[in-house]
Amino acid sequence: MKEKKLLSIKEASQAFGIGTQRLRELARVDPTMPIIKIGTVTKLNRDMMDAWIDERTKAGKGL
Repeated sequence: MKEKKLLSIKEASQAFGIGTQRLRELARVDPTMPIIKIGTVTKLNRDMMDAWIDERTKAGKGL
């Protein structure tokens, strides 16, 4: 089965090893985070999230 492209906050938390509360906070305050709103639900783009984390790491920025 193909991996899901869009992940819920909970799924992204498990996939990337970041706490759900921290992901929710980042989604709320960081406009560069690769999220999409589907109604009231926040989803994260898996591929773009990988790249986003890579860029933050290269820039020496924390989460």
